Amino acid sequence: SGMDQQGVDNVGNLSKSLVLEGLRRERFPRLTFDFDGSVQSTKGHAEGTAVGFNKAKRGARSYYPLFCTVAQTAQFFDVHHRPGNVHDSNGAVEFMMDCFTCAKSQLAGTILESRMDSAFFNQDILSMLSDNKIMFTASVPFERFTQLKELVEQRKRWHKIDGQWSYFEADWKPKSWQESFRFIFTRKRSRKQRKGPLQLKLFEPVDFNYDYKVIVTNKTESTKSVV
Repeated sequence: SGMDQQGVDNVGNLSKSLVLEGLRRERFPRLTFDFDGSVQSTKGHAEGTAVGFNKAKRGARSYYPLFCTVAQTAQFFDVHHRPGNVHDSNGAVEFMMDCFTCAKSQLAGTILESRMDSAFFNQDILSMLSDNKIMFTASVPFERFTQLKELVEQRKRWHKIDGQWSYFEADWKPKSWQESFRFIFTRKRSRKQRKGPLQLKLFEPVDFNYDYKVIVTNKTESTKSVV
């Protein structure tokens, strides 16, 4: 009900103000917000739940709240409450912007940045962060863009970061996007020896020696520090 929601909002605002108070005291030059979705199962038909993707209990009704946490202090900053049948990025643009606007108003002079998994890889989110001068890194989902696999497989020259990691970069964008971003293609030498036949994956490049990952960023620092 409205009253319940008001109570939840009040508790959330109090919690957020206490975290901000602590962050002001610490005077971090840089603050990193991590965003992540989390499935929470419920019994029965609790208000606002829905049946959706639930690894633990298939078909169970659940909430799928979106959390914002502060990487430097491991503190919980805010939550966006949603039913369990939505995608990770659902309602994310507004929620993320609210978090950053709140932090900006209280922490003048602090560089704000965000780390996100591949569920948040979409044009609206990246453009919103970029337009508001918020630094970000996000994992890129191979399965949504076959071109990424081709770029990796066709690549001859990789630049070395250290004994494990190497990379190449490209300014790239999915065909339907309006603007391009800095994409960093990485490969990490596998520690474990793989035995048996190689399981070919439709979208991801696979071999015995390396694990591949692509990240997108608007940071301008060295690849090594971004990775």
